[in-house]
Formats: sequence, C-alpha cells, structure tokens
Amino acid sequence: MYAQDMYLSLLGVVGHEVCIIGSSNPALRGIKGVVIDETKNMIKILNSDRIISIAKQNVDLEIVQERNLYKVAGNQVVGRPGEKISKVKLVK
Repeated sequence: MYAQDMYLSLLGVVGHEVCIIGSSNPALRGIKGVVIDETKNMIKILNSDRIISIAKQNVDLEIVQERNLYKVAGNQVVGRPGEKISKVKLVK
C-alpha cells in the first residue's frame, strides 16, 4: 500500500467526492456523488437525485481530495474511522 493510500484509508471518505470505477455489480459502475455517511462496511453516496448505500468490500473507488485523485480498493477503507487509526503500526 502506498503512503497516500494509507493516508486515505485512515482518513475516512465522508465529505469527499467519489466515483465507483469497479464493482462486482455492473449497475454500480460510474455512480458519482459525495459520501455523506460511512459505517464499518457501508458508505452512503448522495447522488444528484438520491442516496445510495453501497458495501465498501465490493467496489473500487476514485476519491477526490484537495484537487488530488486517488484510486482505492473498497476493502482498504473497510472499518470504522476511529478503529482504523488504532490499526496503524509504525515501521522503522
């Protein structure tokens, strides 16, 4: 995992613009919006006309943060934001 991927996986995705670029369900590919809620296994995306609940495990996300674009596998952001920080181990 690259440093920026680790940063994003710890940060959480609430408030960020996302696009689903890969999914086991073809109907989910291409959905864009802003993440309005995040639980351990799900994210809720506010699309232009509705709120969509999506399992993190099954998707690949493109996340926009401060003019940077990140591609992240959904399984890298599985977990509650507060719990993810405690999983970090420093490597010397």
